[in-house]
Amino acid sequence: MQKEELFDYEFLKQFKTWDELNGFLKELQKTGYQEDDRKGTGRSVGL
Repeated sequence: MQKEELFDYEFLKQFKTWDELNGFLKELQKTGYQEDDRKGTGRSVGL
């Protein structure tokens, strides 16, 4: 899947403000960090 397919207009229009989108992306990134901590890799998926 291309990143352009993941974050298309239909997905993005659910966020009313930049802060809402930014908050979502921060939570997504935090989830990636937590998952890597459980695996012991010390890396993140990073966005």
